[in-house]
Amino acid sequence: MGDSDRSMPTAYLGSLDAEAKWRDPTLASLPALRDAQAERIVAALDELQFVLCGEGDLLLTASPLQPGHGELAASLGLRFAHATLPREGEALPADVLARLSGARPSPWAVVPGLEAACARLGIAASLPKAEVVQRVNSKSFSHALARSMGLFGAGMLVRSEAELVCEVRRLLADGKCVVKDPFGVSGKGAQVLGAGAELERLAAHLGRQVEAGKRVELLVQPLYERAADFSCHFEVDTGGLASLHGVQAMSNDGLAFSSVGPASPELLAVLERERYWGVMEQVARALASEGYRGPVCVDSMVLRDGTLVPLLEINARKSMGLLNLRLGARVNDGLRSHLGQVGLTLRRQVSFEELLNAMRRDGLLYDGTREGLLPLGGGGLVANLPLLDGAPGGAVRGRIYVSAMSRDEAGAARLNEALAPCLASLGVQVTRRARA
Repeated sequence: MGDSDRSMPTAYLGSLDAEAKWRDPTLASLPALRDAQAERIVAALDELQFVLCGEGDLLLTASPLQPGHGELAASLGLRFAHATLPREGEALPADVLARLSGARPSPWAVVPGLEAACARLGIAASLPKAEVVQRVNSKSFSHALARSMGLFGAGMLVRSEAELVCEVRRLLADGKCVVKDPFGVSGKGAQVLGAGAELERLAAHLGRQVEAGKRVELLVQPLYERAADFSCHFEVDTGGLASLHGVQAMSNDGLAFSSVGPASPELLAVLERERYWGVMEQVARALASEGYRGPVCVDSMVLRDGTLVPLLEINARKSMGLLNLRLGARVNDGLRSHLGQVGLTLRRQVSFEELLNAMRRDGLLYDGTREGLLPLGGGGLVANLPLLDGAPGGAVRGRIYVSAMSRDEAGAARLNEALAPCLASLGVQVTRRARA
């Protein structure tokens, strides 16, 4: 099924790199190098929303789906229409426009320009304002809300170099800390500090930006010793919590996303005991009072000493956890979905169809009945291949998202382990594996 209201078709569209569009240009930024290859990969990942589509829905992506994607989706019973978003001055085919008539938009995230894009497509949009979405997605908003609710783990918001230096030095006395950009995501816009010299370099970096007219606004938190990372997924309407999709356990690679999977009974018992669901209801009401409505992912954690950090940050958008919850609802009884990110290095032209054929050959491809791996599209696989001839070292990076459909985490780990030699047979090296 698609989103909850099936009375009209849904048009799925939007950017997965929404935070780049939300960022406040007046804020000083943490040190970062532009990664053009990563940007091309992210731009191709709007195809992942096909797992949300239902009969009669329409998936709109920036680039064409790779050959083999439609057939793979159909084999899983996912039947929807697809169209490539037109460039400036181009028009959509008449049959696509007919499908869009009366459809409701379901973007990955509300970003500046989305309302105008919906108007060009002839979609009647009823979406929260982009400035509202920007505000509630800021870690500054999450921090203020956690503080107002008296929740553990809110951290400290600093608004000057002096405040940053004071707070980081205080935390370094007990261990490492992390400094976060208000609009950073999945490890981007976050820096771990463990020594005074690192703090001095960061302060100097920020000082140069302040001299150029920027202002400082950063969240500082201890680098917690985590026992479990997890996320809660729900929908907000004008009254607050409209529907609760569920909780997903998360694995991270450093500060970056690695995988999501079903929450354990032990974790769910902790959440019941700590009245976590009541906190999520308060978060939903706070978002509604700001004028937000739509999908939400709240990142949370349990520390090694058993302390719950219920509100680490708010992501007012769709998420990998939501995709995995939908995938889990589609698999046969006894199987569960574990969705992970796989980083790749490619030294030759490889197609998505080649990947699917290799997985079939090795007995790894999920066929809808038994344990297997389901790759969620090939856009990230091929995004940088046009650059291959002139690439330094004769290699480019790629990425695929793969769901391990298995009975338990051990089965997911075995499947993920078997993917590397399968890809190696195509001349593709796995540089970052999904953690089950």
